[in-house]
Amino acid sequence: MKITNTLKNILQSSFHILSLNKKQVEIIFVYLNHFNRNKDGSNPFLFPFINYCNKNNLKYLLIEETDLKGAFNSYPRNKDAIKLDIVTLIQILLRKIFKLKSNKYQDYHTRELKISKIIKSIFFRKLHTKNIILLAHNNAILWNEIFPNAKIFDYQHGMIWNGHGGTLENYIPDPIKTYNNIHTLVYGNGFKNLLLNFDKTKFYTEKNVIPIGHYQSIKQFINRKNTKNILYTIQNVDLDSYNEYYKSIKNILRKLKNLDKNKEYKIYIKNHPRCSEVDLFKDKNHIFITDSLPISKLIEKYDLSLHITSKSTTAFDFALESIPTIFIDKYEKRSPKEMFFNQYNYPLENFRITKSEEISSLITILEDEKYYSECSQEVYAWVNDFYQEFNYNLLQKVLNEK
Repeated sequence: MKITNTLKNILQSSFHILSLNKKQVEIIFVYLNHFNRNKDGSNPFLFPFINYCNKNNLKYLLIEETDLKGAFNSYPRNKDAIKLDIVTLIQILLRKIFKLKSNKYQDYHTRELKISKIIKSIFFRKLHTKNIILLAHNNAILWNEIFPNAKIFDYQHGMIWNGHGGTLENYIPDPIKTYNNIHTLVYGNGFKNLLLNFDKTKFYTEKNVIPIGHYQSIKQFINRKNTKNILYTIQNVDLDSYNEYYKSIKNILRKLKNLDKNKEYKIYIKNHPRCSEVDLFKDKNHIFITDSLPISKLIEKYDLSLHITSKSTTAFDFALESIPTIFIDKYEKRSPKEMFFNQYNYPLENFRITKSEEISSLITILEDEKYYSECSQEVYAWVNDFYQEFNYNLLQKVLNEK
């Protein structure tokens, strides 16, 4: 069945791309199908951009990439998008022919440029655009070759920090961005300032990093009460780190279990999508395994008021809901200290736990209503520097700038 679907998608892709007549569009959106998070196969990351195009009668095109190996088979395909499957297949075949001479980026760029010229001559001679917005810039060389006069933007689709190869690694930007002069659209000024401050090459500037806003609406501050309902989000780890990480979690859970003697606390666990070991932590007395609802729905359903994790980016989701996060820092290779405290400047410094016995006292202190409220206000103010409302006026400006 998988082979049949793959072949069908490749044939559809060939037909749709080859049937593109001479066409001029204002914006082309390119993304991987694992961003299709809605049941109808649509991509919520692009909603504000598409709304802008529809409101202003701008012609646009959706181009959808996928992983031909089947890694994204669980995500639907968007019926409104042109599938790029045939192009991906040709890229794979040509990469086997044009083998890399070394691991240097320059050699990689030269090979991909050669492949891109071939693909352009076959498929994209008649398509024209002024702007390209990417979700994942792995094919930036291809789009830069096809549309040399277009502006290319990479819209943030995850966390940005010095240590993430797609943005900054050891204070140096991803060479794909620098070689192809890609502009970066971020959720807010917090991420913009991080790029500018941690980039020692000074590639990132006020002009090419644009705080366009988040694709979802930002809620007003919620004056929450401490319900003593806690969510612990489990993270996926490498095999060589498995034992140490899960030993750390179990130690924390033992401490949390002591809080539950009076039956006031409830500890929920949210498993990572690629983690299958959550059964190790089942305890019918006080631990409940949550379902796969979005964070905002989980908070509402289980009346959550506190979050615990190692360095999961769900800390941002909880902060948007005015809920503080306790970071467990007993695991050096995945320490939250660098990302959340040194780079993101998480405001609650004492919420980084390095010893299991510290967590009980911190949670007990949070029972003070005034202190809990102050913590909620601090994390909400913090996250609103990173996540801001989508700025349609700014989008209009950057699209029309030469």
